[in-house]
Order: sequence, then C-alpha cells, then structure tokens
Amino acid sequence: MKSDLMIRHYYRAWLLTALIVTMVFASVSAGEDFRINRDYLEQAEIKYGEGAVLRLLEWEEMIRTTDRNKTDLKKLEKVNQFFNTRIMYATDIEIWGVEDYWATPFEFLSRNAGDCEDFAIAKYFTLKAIGVKEERLNILYVKALQYGIAHMVLAYYETPEAEPLILDNYMDSILLASKRRDILPVFGFNASGLWSSRQRAQGNLSGRSDRLRPWQDLQAKMHKDW
Repeated sequence: MKSDLMIRHYYRAWLLTALIVTMVFASVSAGEDFRINRDYLEQAEIKYGEGAVLRLLEWEEMIRTTDRNKTDLKKLEKVNQFFNTRIMYATDIEIWGVEDYWATPFEFLSRNAGDCEDFAIAKYFTLKAIGVKEERLNILYVKALQYGIAHMVLAYYETPEAEPLILDNYMDSILLASKRRDILPVFGFNASGLWSSRQRAQGNLSGRSDRLRPWQDLQAKMHKDW
C-alpha cells in the first residue's frame, strides 16, 4: 500500500507503465511455448539464490501447463493463489531502498517479495499468458477506505458492463467489487488505455496508453531479462 499523497505520481506512472504490457509479454502470450531466458535464471541464482530459480521455474511450468480450456474463473483462482501463497508483502523501501519501484514479474519472483502493484501486475501478465483476454483485465488503482491510503488490485470484467471481480494480495478470496466495501475504485488501465472508474463503466477512455514515452529503463531491463 502507498500513501494517498502519491495519487498524482501513480496516475502519471500508470500511463507510462501500460506500455510495458505489449512489450513484456509478447512472447509469454504464446503460453505453451513460454520459456524464461536461461541466462536470466543463472543471473537470478547468483543474485538471489536457488529459491529464486525454483520460483521462476514453477511460474514457467504453471504458464505452460494451464489448460486453456478452463473457465476464466478457474484461471483467476489459480493465478491468485499462485502469487498470494508464494510471495511475501514488503514495501519498496524494504526491498529496493527507494520510495516507489515497479518490479517486473521476474524481479518479483526472484526477490520473493513485493508490494501491491507488483502483485497486481504479475497477476495481470500471467493471466494474459494463460489465455484470459486482455480487455477483461484492468490493473486498478483504489483507495483503501479503512486506512485512507492508495492501493492496487487487479479487476476482471466478464463483459464490459459487468461488475468486476477483484484479485487482491491482501485477500485470497476473489470477490465482486460490490462485496469489497473497503475499497473505492479510482482508475485503472490495460494495454488498450486508461479509464476512470466511471468511464470504464461507460466504455470511454481517459486516454491512450501509448500517448507518453515508455519507461526506457524498464524496457531495457525487460529486454535483458528475455
């Protein structure tokens, strides 16, 4: 979770980060053909230990072997459980020594720790890789009402007009948004664009996700990982 004072920073960051989606998982979307770069596995073992390699290979195996004919709900449950039961929550300060850092799924699994945006992003990428349609997924910025702070979750929309299901690293159960009275949606994004909560329901974009320059450092990092 983040301080509510970072809302403006998140808004700018998400416009940029949406660009990661098309680049990072271009090859992951192949599903059964997904292979983590073996050079990355060697580097992960050197930097983070054997446990990092095991987690990454578990992730690879999960992507490769998930039955694409399963219902989306079954896929949501599998991916939500995979990350929620394996990865610890920790702040960016604790992990990276900086106030805000958006980890790639590779870094997230290698470090075995991350904060709310890392969970949401990793789940989003993985669900795409196992066959969930991109237009059904939104990485969603919310306000955690009980604490008055910013938080990030993943939302799944069966149809554009449907009430979304919420995947949250702090709650293993996947619930409809109306059952999550503890959070207030603000805006969300995927590779197609950026929406406020009201515009998403109306099918209107707030803006194109490719209208700003990408995070070049992150692109370079992801390219190296592959």
